[in-house]
Amino acid sequence: AQASDGSSITGLVRSEISMLTAPVPYSPIVGGFSTSSRGYAPASLDTTQATLTQRVHEQDPREPIASSDWAYGTCDANFNVTPDPANPSQYHVCKRGGFDTNHIYELIYTAKDPLVLGLGFAGTRDLVAYLHNSSDGSNPVAGVIQHTLVHGTSQSGRYVRTFLDLGFNQDEDRGLVFEGMNPHISSARIALNIRFGQPGRVAGLQHTEHEYPGAESPMTWGDYDDPLAKAKGGLLDKCRATSTCPKILQTVTDTEYWQSAMSSDTTDDIGARDLPIPSLVRIYHLASTQHGGFSPMAAMPPAATPVCEQLPNANSYTYNMRAILIALESWVLDDTSPPASRYAHIADGTLVRPEQVGFPQIPKVDEELGVLLNRRSLYYRGPTFDTFNVSGYQSVEPPIRIADYTVLAPQVDADGNDLDGVHSITLQAPLGTYTGWNTRASGFGQGDACDLTGSFIPFARTGADRQTSGDPRLSIAERYGDTAGYNAAVTEAATRLVTGGFLLPNDAGAAIAQAEAQATGSGLFP
Repeated sequence: AQASDGSSITGLVRSEISMLTAPVPYSPIVGGFSTSSRGYAPASLDTTQATLTQRVHEQDPREPIASSDWAYGTCDANFNVTPDPANPSQYHVCKRGGFDTNHIYELIYTAKDPLVLGLGFAGTRDLVAYLHNSSDGSNPVAGVIQHTLVHGTSQSGRYVRTFLDLGFNQDEDRGLVFEGMNPHISSARIALNIRFGQPGRVAGLQHTEHEYPGAESPMTWGDYDDPLAKAKGGLLDKCRATSTCPKILQTVTDTEYWQSAMSSDTTDDIGARDLPIPSLVRIYHLASTQHGGFSPMAAMPPAATPVCEQLPNANSYTYNMRAILIALESWVLDDTSPPASRYAHIADGTLVRPEQVGFPQIPKVDEELGVLLNRRSLYYRGPTFDTFNVSGYQSVEPPIRIADYTVLAPQVDADGNDLDGVHSITLQAPLGTYTGWNTRASGFGQGDACDLTGSFIPFARTGADRQTSGDPRLSIAERYGDTAGYNAAVTEAATRLVTGGFLLPNDAGAAIAQAEAQATGSGLFP
């Protein structure tokens, strides 16, 4: 986008370089965790007109880096700088001594030439409406598409929520665009309808991109009066006003509760009560799973990455998601009601404050759970930023933190696994503790959350092993005896899931085989 006179539009941008897995002499201007977003061009290469800071933990004070110790462009280990060419595919920042893995680096600078990303919502609306409804000779699928469904995972799931919230599910002929929606692992919105938006940047994780917008109210589907933001409404307001609301199945993992304030989707802001969920919405918490899921082809998770202290979560939700997507299709096509919502509630004690989570004291596992539950805050981003609609542009960077919301977490059983939610075969016949959080290792901001990665903490093999280590959780041998006992538990779990509508009958055999292969490859059975 350019100004009316053809000159560049400029504005303040805050970029982050974080979660690096190895030291580097230079980095993309948005680097590490968010490299999928192309950084905006600096309006000036004069580093005295910008600030670069570093800090180990998100809440630590920002330590300034001298303007003479960094530059725009690439460089070698001796800080010999090569400026980026005109219009590169990516802009870079280099630092004397390089960027290490232990710090969050933050660059605040004046950028130019923002992209008009909000047009993407209109483009999605118009393309889907055209393919669905147009009967002119140019439509290659005229008359073929009978129904329209949309699924979005993580960032694209946030896109789906924002698309609906901003009123784009009504087409230009006042018709319905999508009849069914599945926003997956996305509890907040996405900041695209803003100047200098960057679609790859995740809103507000505990360690990474904590102050990036997207987690503003409303997060609820139904209307809610937010006393902090002094705003009232919900994500369905605009589609209700135009009778263009779709049927919605929202699916989330444990990570969305610990990292992305999922409790704000279903509770008030002081953690006192559950909020009603509209009749056209179902919410399914895929209990004790991690954000990115886990490959059903793998018997065991890979070794812990250098960044995280624990193994990644080995609890796959693949087969549960297949059933949920078919349920959405059936709900739209023939009005077959999907299973009732399955998620944690304040009223029955399955959704609690973080200090109330009864996580077992497992040897060599961080017991300071409070630091892992990401806070959600209300920020002041300047008078030109529309908080309620996540629109406009930010003129205050970093934003000013005004107040914190109350964020809750799922209560767990004696093994540390979630009480409520959809329990997969793996969770019903567990080989260990499965969490939506993990802790960052030494040299990588130790003590903070390992962002979107969960944990798998295996059970001891025998009762003697667990007594020696001081593990309070029953061992594999005490639970199942042998693999035959485990396989029997797996078969029973599959039957319960099929009956409940969270496992397709045709998938049961493969899901059982996957769980049995996982047990065989675990090395945990005596």
